[in-house]
Amino acid sequence: MCKIYRSLLFLVLIAALQSCTHYTLVGPGKVKIDGFYSIETRIGWSKHEKSKMQSWTVDGPLLHGILFINGVSDGEPLILVAGKDEEDLPKFKTGMTPLELRELFVASLSAAKAQSVKVTQLKPAKFGKLSGFRFAYNYLTKNGLEMKGIGIGVVHKDRLYAISYAGAK
Repeated sequence: MCKIYRSLLFLVLIAALQSCTHYTLVGPGKVKIDGFYSIETRIGWSKHEKSKMQSWTVDGPLLHGILFINGVSDGEPLILVAGKDEEDLPKFKTGMTPLELRELFVASLSAAKAQSVKVTQLKPAKFGKLSGFRFAYNYLTKNGLEMKGIGIGVVHKDRLYAISYAGAK
């Protein structure tokens, strides 16, 4: 009888987890991102999509992940944050300089409850064949875990595209 209850509890937990966030598998190989660019991956990832964001992880988003920001238009937030209205989030504006984009990134991470966000090494970089920017950053999670990350981005046809990787330090 105890085995039946454990099996039922396991099924209830699986159903509860699946209802929270829907992840799909991204297999190894070439993957198109928003029809704008593609990447090549050698391993499988779990992917979650929401609006113009895709987050990928292997070991869970609390340990590490890649965030793809895809074609954010003028007046739209860089990222969406659970429990916050879109109107209250920092917004991308056409014509922002790399320094202003850095501040937008810091404000967006802070809105997502990251603490002590610091962006360093902001410099020009290629995003494919386009001229973009790259940066390094670090922050603390709300539970105090130290995270380090790198990002690269470009504004193309008045839309912001960025890729960011962050992991536990």
